Amino acid sequence: MPVRIIFDDFATNTRISGFDNLMSVIRSRNISASIIIQSLSQLEVLYGKAKSTTIVNNCDTCLYLGGQDVESARYIAVKANQGPNSILNMPLDATYLFVRGQAPRRVTKYDLRTHKAYRELPVAGANAVRKEDTWHALNNQPDRAASF
Repeated sequence: MPVRIIFDDFATNTRISGFDNLMSVIRSRNISASIIIQSLSQLEVLYGKAKSTTIVNNCDTCLYLGGQDVESARYIAVKANQGPNSILNMPLDATYLFVRGQAPRRVTKYDLRTHKAYRELPVAGANAVRKEDTWHALNNQPDRAASF
């Protein structure tokens, strides 16, 4: 059965012992991994240069969210066929997606707040009310929250 693992904020979590070797063999077992990192230096701190390179090179999918690390920008720029400055200055809603066997793509981050079920989340619903109240206050509209 195919398995896909998504590691969000991978480099900020606990170090997984032997992960570089694991990444080298999971593809042959119909397992793919997406590692989401903000800078290669984060990964290098946890695993060292050689092991972090092995981890990144064995990923079928790499999602770069952006950041200010110049070395990461250079690496992503080469992969994306872009200049380092365009990587360092990309809009906050942009990300680069690299999928093995496909051309690199600059894509827009998904805004969860636009999903039709977002307001059904208890915390999101509370945040939506607060944002609405702020909008009404800024526009001198009646405060609808006071009627709750």
